[in-house]
Amino acid sequence: IFRNGFVIDDQYFIKDWQLTRSWSSVGQLLMGANPESQPGVYRPVRSLLYLVYYQLFGTNPFFYHLHSLLVHLLSTVLVYFIIETLIGNWKLEIGNYNSAPFIGALLFGLHPIHTESITYIAASMEMTGVVFMLASFWLYLMHTTRKIASYSLALFAFFTYEMTLTLPLLLVLYEVTVGRLGLRGIIR
Repeated sequence: IFRNGFVIDDQYFIKDWQLTRSWSSVGQLLMGANPESQPGVYRPVRSLLYLVYYQLFGTNPFFYHLHSLLVHLLSTVLVYFIIETLIGNWKLEIGNYNSAPFIGALLFGLHPIHTESITYIAASMEMTGVVFMLASFWLYLMHTTRKIASYSLALFAFFTYEMTLTLPLLLVLYEVTVGRLGLRGIIR
């Protein structure tokens, strides 16, 4: 991916979007400004990322692709931690699941469905929201005093990519199936 240039929406967000050229446009970006070709979405965190990245890297696609790869690797690590935490929270003595987090993360990380989110810069900026969502879910699973961090990451996720609005449903599903209302509640 590092030799690839900008494609499709990358042109609009990185090469042509004038609001990413100056820090004075932060207010407009927080209000939901988008390139003219991309109306109708409110993703201020993503827009701020474009501003920061443009200020740091200009129009050099290498660094944007590096971001893509790092986002995917971080997502894969978070999937590992989520699976490990879920298995640890079950505290069941029904077998050896030590390799399950590794296998689950490996399948997630190597699955070809992620090709677009890694090779297409605009998609990887949206996937940053998924990283926030996964981190939020993982902290929620930890059942510690990290709830504020979990909720903060959820807000970042919501304002980066609207697909992350499924997080509350994921939390309810977790609680009903294996959380306090589900399997873990029954075992106690």
